[in-house]
Amino acid sequence: MRDKISNHLVALGLSPLDGTAITTQCDAVIDSVTAVEAAKATAKNVVATKDNQKKTSLPLIRNLMKRGKTAATYTQAIGEDLQIIGDEDGGDISTFKPELKAALFPGYVRLSFTKKMVDGVNIYWRLKGQATWQFMARDTVSLYDDTRLLATPGQAETREYLAIGVLEDAEVGQASDIVSVVFGG
Repeated sequence: MRDKISNHLVALGLSPLDGTAITTQCDAVIDSVTAVEAAKATAKNVVATKDNQKKTSLPLIRNLMKRGKTAATYTQAIGEDLQIIGDEDGGDISTFKPELKAALFPGYVRLSFTKKMVDGVNIYWRLKGQATWQFMARDTVSLYDDTRLLATPGQAETREYLAIGVLEDAEVGQASDIVSVVFGG
């Protein structure tokens, strides 16, 4: 439209000033879309950098803190101050239960979860009232965006989700509590 509006101004009963206004507004929309896409790319890169840094740094920090806990001068107070008190063996995997949360955004539902002692989670979904859960994804890093379209365009639906821990490619532990959202697209 932007590049061809001037060819059709007379046929549309518009003045050259109207054509300039349309072109200016088209440029503004194009610029804002371009800015959003650039910001998304930057955010994606920043998140990837953070995830890579965590993969590198956290194992080292954990190992050093584990070693520090064996020092003769280590105390419960130091552990509490550093927030490194915890179950050293990670707990009983058979009772592990992911914590799942859902948040609505325009055009998608964002799921966040805890995985603690597992490699990742399998995420399942269904429409409210359905009996059968459908596998949606296996995810190893919290956040997961459900970007599926509405089953019936323009008709809001209640989506339910649950997650099950995965360790070495096998589901383990208990299913998370069911979370539900009314998604309008």
